[in-house]
Amino acid sequence: MEQVADGTADIGSEGKVDLVSLENMPLGELEEKLKSLQEDLEKLVRFVNDQEEELTLQRQTVQELQDKLANVGDFERLELENELAEEQERKEFLDRTLTGQRRNLKERQEILLQHLRVLRRRQGVMEFDGQTPTINLDPIVVQLETWENKVIQEQKALATEIQHLHKSVEETQAMIKQLDTEQAQKTKQLEGERENWQQAQVEVAQLQVRLDLYENTLKPLERPMNETKHQLGILGEWLNPS
Repeated sequence: MEQVADGTADIGSEGKVDLVSLENMPLGELEEKLKSLQEDLEKLVRFVNDQEEELTLQRQTVQELQDKLANVGDFERLELENELAEEQERKEFLDRTLTGQRRNLKERQEILLQHLRVLRRRQGVMEFDGQTPTINLDPIVVQLETWENKVIQEQKALATEIQHLHKSVEETQAMIKQLDTEQAQKTKQLEGERENWQQAQVEVAQLQVRLDLYENTLKPLERPMNETKHQLGILGEWLNPS
């Protein structure tokens, strides 16, 4: 990117610029064309820098996955390997795309320089060797640094939030475990009480059967016993006359 900024790239773009046409073009039209090329080049610089940022983030993602892969068990390894393969493929795609974009950027700058040299010569401006226009990338650099600091702060905040979430999950899991234990104890207690109730029902039924048996056994004896009582009463009166 330094060659793009200082204009030292030599990519042989003379074949893409019609110098004769530029020499014959009205000066005002040439100035407008140069201005348009300058604006297009600045847009391309911003675009390439955005792509560079994306590639940097993608490299970080790949590195993070590689670090995770070195510390996971077999159960999670397959999923991480698939994710890593996808992210590496995306990184390689960005690499290939940026290679073409960088080449295009150099070509655009050289074309701009060709137009600028013609304009200066036609304006009578002396051009010294090594004097080439530069594109002010300071605003972009400042913007990138600001963005990077913002990303770092967001990452720290996210890491803190994740830590809090992990703690909340652990506390919730402990609470659920305690509730499960209490529920199991209550269930066991209810099962014991149900067994006692069922046993009591069985005992009541057994007592009822015995009671019915006794009643059925005593009922036939009730009449003879009454008659015996009556006869004993008569005998008592006979033995003890008034």
